[in-house]
Amino acid sequence: MQAIPIVALLLAAAPSPKTLVSSGPIKLLEVVSERPVPLLAKGAEVVVLVEGAALVPIQPGKAPLQAGDSVFSPTPGKWWLTPQPKVRAVILAFPTPPGVSATTVRSEKDLTHYRILGGQGEVALVLDKGVVATDAFSQQRLTLQPGAAVPSHQHSGSAELIYVVSGKTETTVEGATKVLGAGEAIWIPAGAQHAAKVVGKEPLAVVQFYVPGGPEQRYRPSGSGGAGAGAGPPGTAGAPDAGATSGSRPR
Repeated sequence: MQAIPIVALLLAAAPSPKTLVSSGPIKLLEVVSERPVPLLAKGAEVVVLVEGAALVPIQPGKAPLQAGDSVFSPTPGKWWLTPQPKVRAVILAFPTPPGVSATTVRSEKDLTHYRILGGQGEVALVLDKGVVATDAFSQQRLTLQPGAAVPSHQHSGSAELIYVVSGKTETTVEGATKVLGAGEAIWIPAGAQHAAKVVGKEPLAVVQFYVPGGPEQRYRPSGSGGAGAGAGPPGTAGAPDAGATSGSRPR
């Protein structure tokens, strides 16, 4: 009897990432596991740890990433996500941007959180052009209080992807309304009119991506040091997006 290679056995037993939403080469994946998960990237990836910890070999260094950490790699190729001891992570996969070769690691816990929606929410700008040297995408972490509402607006040149970490949101895209809970995601096409509100008594926490990036800069107050600044001084918010932000200020 021919022996089965150990690698083949590991691959057969390993869990697979779940595809939440996709459009062409752009995909949003979720990994919830206590066992190593094999990944095969055909382009770039952004890995955001939502819960737990994991070894992510595409990052510089060998320390496990923790919840709230994000890593962007333009060409990760084949790699394994190894829980320490368990993890929930969301992965944005998209074509490798031209002229970018550096891998970047950031933690939203170390960044300025700007107040939005008149104090009903806050946002951390985790990865944007000022950090990763490309506007192919951006990644933010938002928390909105119960009852908070984002007025109807649109992003003419960027698609928006929302992944719910905890809480519930009622999201309306071009007149169609859907309630999303933890572990669910939505794709909002570029130019689509959309709005959202927090439902229930629990705050809403989400990971937000723009592809390409750009709309996230409305969150950044003037005088904050420009894109990529870790902690800007208090300042007046830039132009809000159809009322989506109101008086963004650092906390």
